[in-house]
Amino acid sequence: MPITQVRDALHYYLKPENSNIANLGVVYKALPKVADESQIFTSTFPGLQVGAMIYMFITGQREKRVALGGQHNGVKFRQYDLGLLIVMKSDTPGTGEGQDAYDTLIDDLTAWIQADRNAWTEAASLGGQGPYVGTGIIFSWGEGAIIGGGEDIVIDHVIPRTIDGGVTLFQSVAHITVIESMAV
Repeated sequence: MPITQVRDALHYYLKPENSNIANLGVVYKALPKVADESQIFTSTFPGLQVGAMIYMFITGQREKRVALGGQHNGVKFRQYDLGLLIVMKSDTPGTGEGQDAYDTLIDDLTAWIQADRNAWTEAASLGGQGPYVGTGIIFSWGEGAIIGGGEDIVIDHVIPRTIDGGVTLFQSVAHITVIESMAV
């Protein structure tokens, strides 16, 4: 499958209307030229004062043939390193409330990734849904590399900062291994 279909399937799975990740307003599958800051609050309750956006990046790609069925029966896997730049803005009176909201966002995101190793691309009878059901585009994600293991999900948190003594900005980058099984 083309890398575009992998990115599209993951974007569909992560969209706020599908994932119900707390405080997540928008997921961009590519870096927009201009991001509309008001979109970070579109999926939050009025007056909640927190909202987040995620930017998706494929930061690396590798391929490996694995002879699972012997010397002539192999499967080729393409491994992607998916980077999610997570930005959350908090207008709450104290930084503690913002930190709690950010922690909930991260917990919900990791739980959503762990909820379906195929990101809804498996057959409908196995839990797949949406436009990519049954395509099998995502063999697995958030479960490390196919050979040699590795990290499942890594999140690098940046120290939060307060802007002009009012708004607190939380940022992190999540690194997730995505595996695509390719026809050989």
